[in-house]
Amino acid sequence: MSLLKVIDKKAIENVNGENYHHGAMFVNSNSITNTVTLNTNENGFMVGPVSVHTLTVNGNLRVVDSLTVSTGNLTIAGDLRIV
Repeated sequence: MSLLKVIDKKAIENVNGENYHHGAMFVNSNSITNTVTLNTNENGFMVGPVSVHTLTVNGNLRVVDSLTVSTGNLTIAGDLRIV
């Protein structure tokens, strides 16, 4: 299962085995069992409620609704805002 599904996608970029989708709309799973890392100089957006195993935020992440880090670690060196 992919972490991100894009509708009306414009481009898909593969970086180190991870697909980054740039498009008009995306859908994320409400339960992500992988480790999610947002690198420095990256901006991310997740729609909740969402549960992530391990989350590392070095860039800027916005979460709509709620975020649960279920069993792993939460590391924030950048900016995490839940709105």
